[in-house]
Amino acid sequence: MAISSKSLPIRRSRMQKALGLMFCLSMVGLLASIFLTGRNPLFPGMSGPLLVLFFFLAAAGSVIGLAVIRSRRAATEIADRG
Repeated sequence: MAISSKSLPIRRSRMQKALGLMFCLSMVGLLASIFLTGRNPLFPGMSGPLLVLFFFLAAAGSVIGLAVIRSRRAATEIADRG
């Protein structure tokens, strides 16, 4: 069964959304385990507030990266139309 060129971007978009959702759920689970147990399961030497700051910075970087990807994609689509 061949994949048409039109369905490939849709599949990629769905895959990115699924990966983003899994990333967010893992972040929430990790932060919940830190707050509920008071210990850090991944980095035992790092303090809780520093770890929370680290993860919020990682999440912000992900959001900025996705915004850049979307803006580049929109720019190429506009350029392809014109």
